[in-house]
Amino acid sequence: MNKILISSDLLRPLVDSNGHIEYFHKARLDKYYFSLVYQISQAVNVPVEKFSYTNTDFDIFKFYSLCNTELRDVYSWLNIYDLQDIPNNAVEYYNKYIENSIVIYHEAPNIIKKIHNILNIPYIDLNVHPIRFLDDNFWGILTNNEHIFNRIKKHQIDERSFYIYANLIKSQVKSWYDSKIEPDSLLFTGQTNIDKSLYSNNKAMTIYDFEDKIKEFGEKYSKVYYKAHPYNDDLKNIYEFLEQFDFVNIIDENFYKLCSDENIKAVASITSGTLYEAKYFNKESIFLGKPYINLNYDKNCEYSEFTTLSIYNEFLTPQFWADILQDVLDVKPNIVPLVLPHRTNEIRTAFGDYWGQTELDPSVKINEKIVNNKIAHLNQDIYNNKKELLNKIEQLSHKIEQISYKIYDLYTILTTKARKIFYKENHGQKRIIHIGPLKIKYKKIAKNELFNYPHSLIIDTTILCNNNCSFCWRKNNTEYLKQIQNKYSQNHTMPFDVFKRIIDDAVQYDSLRWFSCSGPMGDPMMNPQISDFYEYVNKKRHFKDICVNTNGLSINKHNIEKLMNNITEFSISVDSINPNTYAKIHGNANFLPQVIENIKMLINYKNNNNCLAKIVVRFTENEINQGEFEEFKKFFLNLGVDEINYTQIHGFAGVHKNLKNQNAAKSCQQILGAINFNFMGDMTTCCVNWQINPTFGNIKNNTIKQMWNNKKMQDWLKNRLTTEPCKDCSGIGSDVQHSIKIQKEH
Repeated sequence: MNKILISSDLLRPLVDSNGHIEYFHKARLDKYYFSLVYQISQAVNVPVEKFSYTNTDFDIFKFYSLCNTELRDVYSWLNIYDLQDIPNNAVEYYNKYIENSIVIYHEAPNIIKKIHNILNIPYIDLNVHPIRFLDDNFWGILTNNEHIFNRIKKHQIDERSFYIYANLIKSQVKSWYDSKIEPDSLLFTGQTNIDKSLYSNNKAMTIYDFEDKIKEFGEKYSKVYYKAHPYNDDLKNIYEFLEQFDFVNIIDENFYKLCSDENIKAVASITSGTLYEAKYFNKESIFLGKPYINLNYDKNCEYSEFTTLSIYNEFLTPQFWADILQDVLDVKPNIVPLVLPHRTNEIRTAFGDYWGQTELDPSVKINEKIVNNKIAHLNQDIYNNKKELLNKIEQLSHKIEQISYKIYDLYTILTTKARKIFYKENHGQKRIIHIGPLKIKYKKIAKNELFNYPHSLIIDTTILCNNNCSFCWRKNNTEYLKQIQNKYSQNHTMPFDVFKRIIDDAVQYDSLRWFSCSGPMGDPMMNPQISDFYEYVNKKRHFKDICVNTNGLSINKHNIEKLMNNITEFSISVDSINPNTYAKIHGNANFLPQVIENIKMLINYKNNNNCLAKIVVRFTENEINQGEFEEFKKFFLNLGVDEINYTQIHGFAGVHKNLKNQNAAKSCQQILGAINFNFMGDMTTCCVNWQINPTFGNIKNNTIKQMWNNKKMQDWLKNRLTTEPCKDCSGIGSDVQHSIKIQKEH
């Protein structure tokens, strides 16, 4: 052996959005190299080099071709990851780059390890250890050389320390974490969609492979909490898959907090590192696939190239490498031991490998406490100066009031005189100036102006709904519902890019200051990305009011923190607190307890956090719930909601033709006051247009101004009362529904 090479998985591709293939660890291999090269060079008498694409002519496409596989995407990597019969010419090609070497890899695939065994060339394979809750990450090491193995095992970390660190986490979490987990629950941890740990029979296992096992969990445990992996890009489909299980809740809490919770009895996953960690929190670990790593902490364990040895930070010292390599190559004699000062998070920071540890890191907690203290002092200063500030504001307001009276008087005098010689008329986009007998017609629309200055933007993002309400078109037009569900089975929820296009266009118009996700087709909380949608809207800092109207059943399946900090009004239609009445209106009495629990959750979050959202419950009076409002009002005011909104039922665009009211439809505030989009990105007429017709264009091909001002819209406005959806409608709004708002006393 005349050199040491430091490398990684050179066979794993990374495919960008344009289909361009790059090396997966391109940005990380230098980190591996620089973290090892100095101490290894200090330990051995041979060169230490990097083996990568930058300093060799290794060709990934050629290697795949030699393995009789075309490199097209990351799934091609799975096809050769554990290739059983490796062609000789592929072995010979790889041998050109590693002969007479020891190679230190980070996450080497099985095919490379097999090539090393065929060529009888030693390798050392470093992997991030699955135990990640210590004060730093560390390495799990495999090798195909028995001499190296027997020397490494003496340096192994003492497994008993894991129990101590786990208990320290428990003691930290217990002091500031109130459990919201149901007793006798199971935590299911998600994984990325492509990872070597998921490899099985030339493919990556997914959650979809274990539907029957999830059903068994529902029978055994009171609740299953699913915590997604943040880097999984298939979450939308996963969340839709999990909707079929009424015992599954999506949760976004810190994993170690959850593991410290006594109500969690077991942790399940396909084959995740979290399953190795759960043991030290006294949780049962349930592998749906095979464990991806074989750990043995015995310092006298027998050699196996499949056994992973656990080394903490000793690998940072020259004496470690001199010790483990002395039987296979020439090492330097009499190395003076190097003792490094201990620093927490040095490996995490160097490699950027943070998972769930950040929130529990002592330095993070200390800085958090400092920030909280500064905020407390700032609040005290504000309070101390509040009275003085209010006095100044009052004085200033009085002066402004006096000035405004004078301005108004002057305005009245000037406009009275001016009208005699000059005035202006608006006729849609055409304007007329009158100067005496002269009429001047002109057309001038400002860049940020829309015809009639609409004040609201409403987007219906999905056709999915988990209720079957008595007043809704879904209940009263079942054949049409089946047609819609079949027609849009593959695209039932608005893509995020379509939503962003609408918002990006809308924020240029000054009059649009009220926003809501609601509509006739579905409930916004059935959109698995709804919290991201609202976060995007709020970041624009354009809309004064950001609202949502929902039946409240699925609120708990979303990131509550994100929703409550990006929405100004959370409006929940409940309509009754009587289970029998609720069932007649919403379709299922069992939904009511969950809805009330979700409202309590919102109230508790708001009471404990400084967030935007006003919590409103709605009572729409109809023939089913008449006489129940007073009881309803008392219950929710005691519960602590901010507002109760009482309205009367309207005709829902022809669903209830007995409520048809042409006079009210004429003055409907939706028609020119609100811009509406359906889940496909079509501009439609109003937020009760469940017939998806007419539409005035799609945001993919038109701007809002083009659709709002186009001829099709103008022609429809002239004839709307003789066509759907207005023909049999009663209109909507306070004039029709006799809206009353009751706010809690502060």
